[in-house]
Amino acid sequence: SNIILSMVRDPLTGVYSRVTLGQRLYEEINRSRRYNLPLTIILLDLDHYKSVNDAFGHLRGDQVLVTFAQRLSSTIRNADLIYRYGGDEFLLVLPNTSKDRATLLGQRLLEAIRAVPFDGHPPINLTVSMGIASFPEDGQNAENLFAKADQRHYFAKRRGRNGLVSDDPIKQPLLLDTEARLVERDE
Repeated sequence: SNIILSMVRDPLTGVYSRVTLGQRLYEEINRSRRYNLPLTIILLDLDHYKSVNDAFGHLRGDQVLVTFAQRLSSTIRNADLIYRYGGDEFLLVLPNTSKDRATLLGQRLLEAIRAVPFDGHPPINLTVSMGIASFPEDGQNAENLFAKADQRHYFAKRRGRNGLVSDDPIKQPLLLDTEARLVERDE
């Protein structure tokens, strides 16, 4: 059972690993649809995290991620789920949560991350960027919902970081520079 557990939990941060995300999101959306409840997801990451690794090494970078996950855990409710999506990207799944309530939570998180430096020598001040998407208005299935959160997360970065985007800045269809986005993700 330890093998199973280590797949379900991210070994570094202790939050859920990406492995079970697809299934769980699918289940939560079905539940929301069946009981006519809202559901919101927040995709978020630390701004300029790569420079922490570059300046202070990976051990310090790992320490920062552990603290980040702990701050997320202490800010959300028991029913909410945290997944480590990859690197310093995390996904919050917030059952029975409207976009307005999720946005308030997002603002609390922005403040919680910004307000207290991350321990170590020297202490590091970091900020976070997040993209917020809600069922049913932003997507009817897991793929569409995630794609919308991802797009808004990208806008939050483009807008100067340290913030959240919960709706589409422009109404006409956008041509995202997908290649640049992939390169950015690989870095």
